[in-house]
Amino acid sequence: MTEKNIIKTIREVVSAIDSIPPRKRLKQTESWLRERFPTPHPVKVRIEKFKNENICGECFRRNGYVVIRINSIFSIHEQISSLIHEWAHAMTWPNKRLERAGFNEHSDIWGLAYAKVYREWFDMCGFLTSSGLDIKENIVKKFMSDWENK
Repeated sequence: MTEKNIIKTIREVVSAIDSIPPRKRLKQTESWLRERFPTPHPVKVRIEKFKNENICGECFRRNGYVVIRINSIFSIHEQISSLIHEWAHAMTWPNKRLERAGFNEHSDIWGLAYAKVYREWFDMCGFLTSSGLDIKENIVKKFMSDWENK
């Protein structure tokens, strides 16, 4: 695969992913996260307009669930980034005892969880495999192989 063909393939894939309606794309990302990154507590994800327009997402515990809220006014890319950030919180949410003791929400453990999800999303083509598009696995492998050998 030549560099020109790689660039063409990337453009086609990105265009196809960008054509997916934003809410559906966020749901695909949520499904990918659920499948790949288990959480100690059940998670509910809500997409809604926040009163505070400066916040893209938040995560809190309610009735035994971790609730992730994503602000619908942001771009789909910002919403996905926020969902990944908040999912790392859900992965590392402490037990009630740690919670009462003032557990630091951006702890080292959270940072490791975030890095794991982030790397799989960006470095391991999670953004492609989560899209639901019929992207042939051999094209992705060939693309990654050619990219690494440059």
